[in-house]
Amino acid sequence: RLTDVTGVQTCALPILGTTSLVAVLRTRGFSRSTAIVPRRAVQFVQTSRNFLQRRRRVANVEVGAAAGASGRRFHANEVDEQTAAQFLAWCSPRSAGEVHAEVPIQHT
Repeated sequence: RLTDVTGVQTCALPILGTTSLVAVLRTRGFSRSTAIVPRRAVQFVQTSRNFLQRRRRVANVEVGAAAGASGRRFHANEVDEQTAAQFLAWCSPRSAGEVHAEVPIQHT
């Protein structure tokens, strides 16, 4: 168990990774949730950090995906900031034609 993420004890940290075509977000609260989001379905991505998260160099990632009439939102909380930045670059529409290095699946 890790106790130094944001000062609280946690045993189930998120997993965030990409291939050239899909992103995988896995989180655990009361139950485990895994989202496999095709890149073409990503509608928005945003990151956020509070004061404690900035000090620990972690961020929250939220992904909106086209799914059904209303879409879906997926979250990965307390992902290291470098992985979050790589994920934002992967989702960037300006770089859709470029070949991206994969973001390795991160087990924190």
